[in-house]
Amino acid sequence: MKHKLIVGTGFIGVLLVCAVRAFPSGTEGRIYKPIPAQEKELEIDHGLRKVDFLKGERHSEDVIKAEQDGALGAITLKVVDQTGHVVSNATVQGGFYNHGKSGYGFKKTVGANGLVELKNRCVGDMHFTIEKDGYYKTSYTYRFLKAWHDCAKNGRWIPWNPTVEVILKRKVNPVAMYCKKVTVNIPEKEKDFGFDCMARDLVRPHGNGRIADFYLNYSLVYDTNNVWNATNHLTFTFGPHDGGVIMQADATSQMRTLYSAPDGGYTNQITFFLKSIDQMHQTKKVFEGGEYIIFRSRSEIDRQGNVTNAYFGKILGRSFWYGEKSKDGVGGRVIFSYYFNPTPNDRNLEFDGKNNLFKPDWRDTSWPREP
Repeated sequence: MKHKLIVGTGFIGVLLVCAVRAFPSGTEGRIYKPIPAQEKELEIDHGLRKVDFLKGERHSEDVIKAEQDGALGAITLKVVDQTGHVVSNATVQGGFYNHGKSGYGFKKTVGANGLVELKNRCVGDMHFTIEKDGYYKTSYTYRFLKAWHDCAKNGRWIPWNPTVEVILKRKVNPVAMYCKKVTVNIPEKEKDFGFDCMARDLVRPHGNGRIADFYLNYSLVYDTNNVWNATNHLTFTFGPHDGGVIMQADATSQMRTLYSAPDGGYTNQITFFLKSIDQMHQTKKVFEGGEYIIFRSRSEIDRQGNVTNAYFGKILGRSFWYGEKSKDGVGGRVIFSYYFNPTPNDRNLEFDGKNNLFKPDWRDTSWPREP
């Protein structure tokens, strides 16, 4: 599933997917902390009066005028790193939306206290990015126009000038990795086929791989003679001491994943499926674009069952697809992007964005550049 970032809209019914904890009264002296979300939107729990359209209520004239002609909007950002330390001298740039009119862009520098105020006239929203050498870029959209709420008064968007904490992640220890976007043809349905991340291929005899980091199993079952009544599955199976865990990506940062693989929480199988009852009704568990899998493979244990040696990697959800092979219909096909750290017992998942150990041609676009 692809998520579209809508910038510069006056549509009242926008779904707010990133909230910030706040209080109903005033913004003075408060710093609101964001709640992670899949989209790059920043919002606050503003405590404004909700407009009940079912009871015949409507937006105030202030809101209608602000949406049509614009109102003065302001927000103060407090920029910190992932440990909570203030980040100064970062560059914040973006623009306030005004029906496509120019002249509302900005480029500002974060102060020594980590604060920067953004203020201008707009008809609903503002987009901004934060950058600094040694850090991963962060991007947000802040909507002054709050869905179904009275959010403007006397020519200003309210709440007026809240201070919101945003995180600019520091680069910690980027390393070289094996990175690749692969298309894997699965020879048969309902059978496990091992995939070797260092060989970027299925294991022998179906490919050039030697050691399976995980197994792929694709199935497509028609429940009746109705072509719409079918179920397809794609299962990742890991070795007896290995496993995978689905994580939620950070959509606001260039560094979308955890820096390091977790100690535990792994499961031996992860299954995605789509079950169609007819053209209108489905049940499913899909690998969402805002998710990723961290996996542990090639694990060795001692007599007490403790893992003594293992490798770690990650698979991205936003480039993932699977289905039946269109030509012969015998097997299946899976497309995914992955990162694999070749250093034993190194949980580091922070790719340096440059040193792909597959050493592809620089013009090759089949490998991910993001960390």
